[in-house]
Amino acid sequence: KRVINYLLLIFTITSFVIRLIPWKNSIVQWGRWVVFVQPDAYYHLRRATIWAENFPKMPTIDYYMSYPFGAECPWPPLYDWLIAVISLILGFGKVNTQIIQLVTAIIPPILAAVCVYATYKVVFVIWKNERVALISAFFAIIMPGMLGYSTIASGDHHIAETLIGLIFYYYAILVLEDCKKANRISKNSYIQGVLIAIGLLVWQGQVVFYSIWAFYLFIMIIYKKRDEPFIITVAKNNLVAAAIGSAIVAIIRFIIPRGTELSLFDFGYFSYFQPLYIFSLYLIIYVTSLMVTFYNKNKILFVKYAGIFIALTVLGFFVLKPLREGLWMGINFLFKTDPWHSSINEFQSTFTLQSLKNINSLPGIINLLYFLSFMLAPIYGMAYLVKIIRKRTNSAILGPLELKIKKINSVYFTKKEFFNINYKHLYKQTDELNLVKSLVFSIVGISFFLLALYQKRWTNSYNPILGIGIALFLNTLYVKIRKGHSFFREFLHWRTHTKKIKTGLLSRLIFYWEKFPLLLTSIILIVVLFPYYYIVSDMVVREGYPIESDTYNTLQWMKRYTPKTSHLLNPTQPPEYGVLSQWDMGHFIQYIAERPTIVNNFGHQLPGGGFETSFYIWSVETEEELYSIFDKYKVRYLILTDPVVYMNNDTKAYFKSGFIDKTIEWVPAHFGLEMPYPTDEFFRYSLPNTWIFDGSSNGFKSATRRLRLVFESQNPSIFQYFEDRETKKIKIFEYVKGCVISGKAKPRELIYIRAEFITNFDRRFEWEAAAIADENGNFRGYLPYATSEDNLFIKPLSSYQIFTKDRMLRVFTTNKDVEEGTEIEVDMNKGEDVPGALKEEVKAKLSALAGAVKSRGFMNIHRRINER
Repeated sequence: KRVINYLLLIFTITSFVIRLIPWKNSIVQWGRWVVFVQPDAYYHLRRATIWAENFPKMPTIDYYMSYPFGAECPWPPLYDWLIAVISLILGFGKVNTQIIQLVTAIIPPILAAVCVYATYKVVFVIWKNERVALISAFFAIIMPGMLGYSTIASGDHHIAETLIGLIFYYYAILVLEDCKKANRISKNSYIQGVLIAIGLLVWQGQVVFYSIWAFYLFIMIIYKKRDEPFIITVAKNNLVAAAIGSAIVAIIRFIIPRGTELSLFDFGYFSYFQPLYIFSLYLIIYVTSLMVTFYNKNKILFVKYAGIFIALTVLGFFVLKPLREGLWMGINFLFKTDPWHSSINEFQSTFTLQSLKNINSLPGIINLLYFLSFMLAPIYGMAYLVKIIRKRTNSAILGPLELKIKKINSVYFTKKEFFNINYKHLYKQTDELNLVKSLVFSIVGISFFLLALYQKRWTNSYNPILGIGIALFLNTLYVKIRKGHSFFREFLHWRTHTKKIKTGLLSRLIFYWEKFPLLLTSIILIVVLFPYYYIVSDMVVREGYPIESDTYNTLQWMKRYTPKTSHLLNPTQPPEYGVLSQWDMGHFIQYIAERPTIVNNFGHQLPGGGFETSFYIWSVETEEELYSIFDKYKVRYLILTDPVVYMNNDTKAYFKSGFIDKTIEWVPAHFGLEMPYPTDEFFRYSLPNTWIFDGSSNGFKSATRRLRLVFESQNPSIFQYFEDRETKKIKIFEYVKGCVISGKAKPRELIYIRAEFITNFDRRFEWEAAAIADENGNFRGYLPYATSEDNLFIKPLSSYQIFTKDRMLRVFTTNKDVEEGTEIEVDMNKGEDVPGALKEEVKAKLSALAGAVKSRGFMNIHRRINER
């Protein structure tokens, strides 16, 4: 026992240390700040900071999410509250940002290390087999799905879900054992109830864990229908646990004030749905156990009561509308029926046929081996189901129970029946309780396997079960090897003493050494372990910071150089303005840039329609509609990145009808896959044109009137759609009123406007626009950039130069002019002559930009210019 404890300690420490390996890529300057691995970590970090800043109060409504409407945080508070409390203790009651970041970074590796021990305990309580439990714990160290959520600075709560689930199943199995011993309420059921509450207070989706357990109880009750005292006691204990857990969650939901109606009864929010659902579910299980007793005593009475029970259940679901709607929302969430979930990598299938077919490379072979090991747990789960259905009480080779090798006298092998030995006496007998506990592995294992196969995010919860499946496989190999080893050893012993044939040195080394089965199994274990080492090495041994430098530096710039917003750490009131970006930058912007966002990584789960809007704006054709959207959401800054990567059949519903069909074509890419690519039609829309051409007029569309570039990232975007124009990965535009040029020219005359600028990374660009005078010679133009001073980090290299065919003027604008919409009057008739060197250039520009001017007489104007 002492050796086992030492091994578990080594496994636990190893698990923790492995997750610390990439610390240099996240912990900057020995903890002055932390760069986290993924966006959700910044959500938890921000919520924990708000908790600590306002402790013990917790602001419920958050106007930095779903600005300007405000939103309530969807997730329950326990995980972030724990980070805040630990940070305050370590900071001696003072809020210290560095401590909060370090605590957020270090908690997932700690929880993952504890998962190793929890896996051992769960396996041992099911089968009482030290070897299988130890191998399972060993593999729990490096399971890829768990590792991805638990390296240092991963910062998310998903590993906590796995740990709580493991501990819950452990105590739930202990309740089964207690119910077999005595027909009373077990003390372990109280712990089980507390674990239900803890799980729901960490993540509302933990209802999946408890729903799977309820499904197991239903199957078990049917299987053990003749053992009435046992199934009723089990159902009663679980109902008590559900009542305790539901009561705790409901009380805490009542204590924490809700900010919106969404947190009253909504599956996607921490609400009263979760406790009501859990209690109702286990109440149904308890009533089912009673129905089984009626079935055993009087089948007619059973049909009567069963009909009443089903009718009341259905009626209850119709009466309790929030429960019914919440349940339906939960099912839709699991089966990703909405386009948003379908488009997110986390919700994609873990394996695809294409990835399994690609075995022409080492990664392809590794992926196939990983898939084969992925299948071990459900295979063993199905084997146990078959054994249970057939009610076989003896342990088959598939079983993990220890095989006791009986000492065989060598004289026995002189008999003719030597090769017809019946080995049934080698198997240890199992009782009904062992079968009931093995059924836990079958139901839970197969359920999480299907979830993990369907969605990558469930591999985190499936990975301990995956480790158990591998352990069962290795145990089966060990049993077979040991059995064959014993057979050959006895045969060589008989041949040496009876036939007087001397055994060779190699045979003696292999077959007389007691540890050889363990050695051979260990070698096989290393082979099985190789795919995991290969996958894990990419996760642990990585280079560079987990966030792209362009993203981090851009948001740091926004934090330092854009106007600060109010109520940052007590966001119960609306700040001054909002930032609109792609949805997956939301958490980054809120914490790193400290600015409110119209949409964040919670997608359409938040109210206000910001998520749909972040897609829709790319398909808007007119500037008037675009600006009305910006006004609705009080947008001041717009962060633009390549939108094409988000454009596919899953997100098609969020754009205007027909937009994707007109603007996107599919081109072949790697491994036979296709990727979206924009057509020329794409750049005739307002925002795509602004993103590529910095708001300048061009051959696709007229100039953007009220958006000016104020910052761009250092590196270019991966995809460059124009060979002669470099587009940076991230651009920030400011939404301004735009200086208005009100001028005089000849009737129906074309006007050409230009100014030259240089960006913060020395990219020069020319902003151009065109206007047309009416029949009275009046024209209007909009100038979004300042030319007499910097546009934040975009510097002007010239004044605005306004041309007609023969005349030109120079105009300087200030930031105040641009921001307040100052109107400047000009008279082109009083301008100076266009220099001779510029005449041909101006003529060409007027000709090229004529198409960018809205005019019924466009064709006639275009013809006259060409004639001249």
